[in-house]
Parts: sequence; C-alpha cells; structure tokens
Amino acid sequence: MPGGFTVYHAGDTALFSDMKLIGELYSPCGAIADRRPFHYGAREAAHAIRFLGVKHVVPMPMLRFPC
Repeated sequence: MPGGFTVYHAGDTALFSDMKLIGELYSPCGAIADRRPFHYGAREAAHAIRFLGVKHVVPMPMLRFPC
C-alpha cells in the first residue's frame, strides 16, 4: 500500500535464503518470527534479520500441545 509499511510474518517457516529476496523486493520494516526451538536458534534468527533487512522484530512464541 503506498505510504504504508510492510511487516514480514514468518509463520511456520525456518530460515531460508529467499528471505534475502523478500527483503530486497518488499523492504519490510519489521518481522514477526516463530520462536520454536526447532525453527530458529539465536544464530538462525540473526541471519533471518540480516536477510530481511528489518530493524524491528517481534518474537512469536508458539505453544505446543501433546498429540
């Protein structure tokens, strides 16, 4: 939207190289990142932030329920 802002929502996605392309094409100002241990560790989260080029990140803790 012209004059608006873009936020990237990682959803149920781990780190992947196309985050660089997303950052270049859409220039998100922030990201909401899934913080489950099997998706992102500190190293992966730092790479995702650099790939996306965002300045603001909101961790999204997900609750896990037994199956």
